[in-house]
Amino acid sequence: MVAIKQRVFNVAIITPYLTEGLERFALCGKDMREQASKYGYSPENLAGKKFIWTQNKAMTKIITPGYENGDKREQLYEDRLREADFVIAGCTSDGEMEVRGLKGSGLIIARYSTFYGRESDYTGNRPEQSGYSLDIPKDTNIVRILLAHDPFLEGLVERDQRKIEGSIAELNEDLNQSILVTPYLVEALKR
Repeated sequence: MVAIKQRVFNVAIITPYLTEGLERFALCGKDMREQASKYGYSPENLAGKKFIWTQNKAMTKIITPGYENGDKREQLYEDRLREADFVIAGCTSDGEMEVRGLKGSGLIIARYSTFYGRESDYTGNRPEQSGYSLDIPKDTNIVRILLAHDPFLEGLVERDQRKIEGSIAELNEDLNQSILVTPYLVEALKR
């Protein structure tokens, strides 16, 4: 019997708002009501998830850097980023600076932020100026839907702008807030 190799997509998620549970935030003395109301934290996030199954039974493997002291992220090593087909990052002051440092690397990075659809309050930059190719509403369900959508993931791996944009347009038809493609996507795909 011949084993069929399962398709795996690798997604690095470098924001605690998508990967950390309530207990981790509480340990750091964070006021959870403030985290939810002001910063969009949802306890229904991807905490503890190692993968998400796609519609076609492929696997989206979730790569996280790990966190210390609540919101101080450990250094994400280059080899961990190199294995990523896609990155979802927050937009804290430090996080935005890190994404700026990755600009030109060819990584396709989505911003997951309360600044969705506008410039960052920290720098005044639009997402594309900092190196984000997509702007995702701060809604964990939208992230789940995106990470389970084979046409989007395949477009990323193939680095095909039309497939990426077409799959997002298709997804947006059923979303209450659209995933935005920034002009930087074209630049990221050139690398």
